[in-house]
Amino acid sequence: MTTGPVKRALSRRAALSLAIAAALYQTARLDGRTRAGLALLIAWAACSGLLAFFADDPAGTPRTGSGVVHVILALIAFTCIAVGAILISAGLMSDPAWRAAAPVLLAISIGGALACLLLGTANKHHHAPGGLYERIFLGLELLWMVVAAIAIARRARTIRPE
Repeated sequence: MTTGPVKRALSRRAALSLAIAAALYQTARLDGRTRAGLALLIAWAACSGLLAFFADDPAGTPRTGSGVVHVILALIAFTCIAVGAILISAGLMSDPAWRAAAPVLLAISIGGALACLLLGTANKHHHAPGGLYERIFLGLELLWMVVAAIAIARRARTIRPE
């Protein structure tokens, strides 16, 4: 099992992702790209939640069943959010209500995808900074969610002024 703080962080990431997906579903114009991106965002959330139950193997230790499941879930989750964020951002580009936020979201999502690709190439080299790339990737994807949440909140404020 994953330790307490890590498990809570993964659970919070899953809950945050589901909340962003629900808010985007309610506020964005749902074209094919946005729908596909939302499905991938939900898959990311599900895998993030499941990661809490499968501990990763520490570096230099033999592979365990839990560690293998963790790596597979992480691979699925990372691919889903990298592609999903780009699809959602690209879909929002054609929505006039998202004119200000969509380019920022697209830039962040492309940066996240590039960090994900760097992470994938780092796994092939023993001394590559894979942990750094992973943190950059996760930071960019979480930043994408924060920027999306801010845009949703601003949009809600303009629709229903206080």
